[in-house]
Amino acid sequence: MIKFFRKIRQRLLSESKFSKYLLYAIGEIALVMIGILLALQVNNWNELRKERGREVGFLHGLKTDLLADQRQLDYIIERRTEKVANAIALLKEVPLRTHQEVFAADSMIGRLFGWVEFVPQRNTFDELVSSGNLSIISNDSIKNMLLGLKQLQDYDHTYSEHMRREFDHYLYDRSSKLRPAWPFGDLEASFLADSLIQKDLSDKELAIVAQQTEALLYDLEVKNGLRLAAGNNIGLRQVNRNMLESIQDLIDLIDQDINSIK
Repeated sequence: MIKFFRKIRQRLLSESKFSKYLLYAIGEIALVMIGILLALQVNNWNELRKERGREVGFLHGLKTDLLADQRQLDYIIERRTEKVANAIALLKEVPLRTHQEVFAADSMIGRLFGWVEFVPQRNTFDELVSSGNLSIISNDSIKNMLLGLKQLQDYDHTYSEHMRREFDHYLYDRSSKLRPAWPFGDLEASFLADSLIQKDLSDKELAIVAQQTEALLYDLEVKNGLRLAAGNNIGLRQVNRNMLESIQDLIDLIDQDINSIK
């Protein structure tokens, strides 16, 4: 091909057709420039395709993390609802006379005192931020919603830490001075069976546990702790519901963006 163009140039020069040669030269330069521009465009397309491929990978990672957060929040909201119900029931000061009543009160105390806290899955988001690749997400709405969700998560963590301090002061510390932990539990049998085993109490043991449990539930500091536990779990449950709504909106937007890239 090069020899072919060279022969044309030589023939035009030998025939003293300078004007035609000049036009030919300009045309040849134009073809070369067009070829370079096309090569650059193809290269840009390839780079853009690679960039979009990386973006889709990050979007899939974000969606995976968000789906895990959804499952965790569904569980935590259920537990918070249960804790509110248990706190309200324990505030009613019902005298504990039978084995069933004492056991029911102990079960509610155990479910209320058990700590739950939302731990967001932020692996992909943290990777985007720490690596400086957040800009690879081309959809500004997705980026803004991610940052808004992080603010909700941070608020949830701060709120949980506040509630934890109140649990420690009003419930955990106080209850340890008024009654034994897990009075119906058979520690030795549970250890051997590798699962929680309950034991039957004698009438004397039951009377002692009933007295200790009533002392706990009638204690003013504990009653304040139960009220705070109910109020805090109601508040955190609403925060968790707001997060669920934001997560679903974000998942829908990510799905739309992924489908538009394909």
